[in-house]
Amino acid sequence: MLEYLNPEDDGLDENSYQKHIRGFTDKQPNKPDDREFTREEIRSVIGRMNNKKALGEEGLTAEI
Repeated sequence: MLEYLNPEDDGLDENSYQKHIRGFTDKQPNKPDDREFTREEIRSVIGRMNNKKALGEEGLTAEI
């Protein structure tokens, strides 16, 4: 079931619209106002996470 819901993304079976979208998502934005997250921002987000939630797609819980 997992393979059906999350198929491999090889880009071989794409139509022209999907190729156009992939062109945008493959490039990492480089904006002059981008900056690294501060430790305080990271601590704040982790502190607000709910420990009673199921694993996400990446397999991490808030209890890390």
